[in-house]
Amino acid sequence: MLICLLVNVGSFACNCETNLPKISKEETDKYSLIFTGYIRRLIHQENGDFAEFTVDIPYKGLVPRDIKVSYDNVTSCKMPFYEGDQWLIYARRDSITKIWSVNYCERNRKFPEGDEIDNYTVYSGITLKEELNFLARNYSTGQVVGQDTITMIEDEKKIVIDARRDMDHGTPRQRIILLICSLAGMIIIYFIIRRFLK
Repeated sequence: MLICLLVNVGSFACNCETNLPKISKEETDKYSLIFTGYIRRLIHQENGDFAEFTVDIPYKGLVPRDIKVSYDNVTSCKMPFYEGDQWLIYARRDSITKIWSVNYCERNRKFPEGDEIDNYTVYSGITLKEELNFLARNYSTGQVVGQDTITMIEDEKKIVIDARRDMDHGTPRQRIILLICSLAGMIIIYFIIRRFLK
């Protein structure tokens, strides 16, 4: 009887929702950092387990080139992290401990290797390629920075303003009209100046 009980406890799977919500800006905005990277090493400590990533592509947030992320390595919802694997990471930061963390039941996904089947596609409802294309279209604010830059921003409580904003003034039709009017104005000024300089 005891053996059956232990087998049942050991085989208990992580109880995530059936499927993730459809990917959207609203869903991905819930995360402070979004990036792809390789697991450089796994660190096991008394206060928890950490994966150290070398960042490949930053999509959202100020990301150190080498970032330590806390993860579950104990429960049935533990992250299947192995050194050398490439992952798409959606991380949140604890405001008190300042520790980045990831969760098995969220959008984090491993890059499949070779002929490996990407089982995550069923859970997320989107292929890895489609998801990366979505992130590339919707985020351009990610930057790899030194740890000293992040520390300085936190210490001085500076607000980081994204200088690479998309132009969102008016509709596409209004932008075209504005462009045509600007060109017409420049042509008129050119002919007026040319006539007076004769």
